[in-house]
Amino acid sequence: MNTLATTVDQMTRPEVFARELAFITDAHTLSMLAGRGVLTPAEYRRVYRLLFQAWSPIYQSQIVGETTG
Repeated sequence: MNTLATTVDQMTRPEVFARELAFITDAHTLSMLAGRGVLTPAEYRRVYRLLFQAWSPIYQSQIVGETTG
């Protein structure tokens, strides 16, 4: 099975889907805060790294820049 098929198969599991959705939501919130000047670029990068470590997304890491700017 190729990597994409494995990723898609994992997304059918509710707990994996919920984790991905939580990561997208939190990453978007961080992006908005940074865009409004609430977070500095350095703070944004630091918190984003921590967020990525906490949620360990399996799929969104590939396209998160497209969804959050």
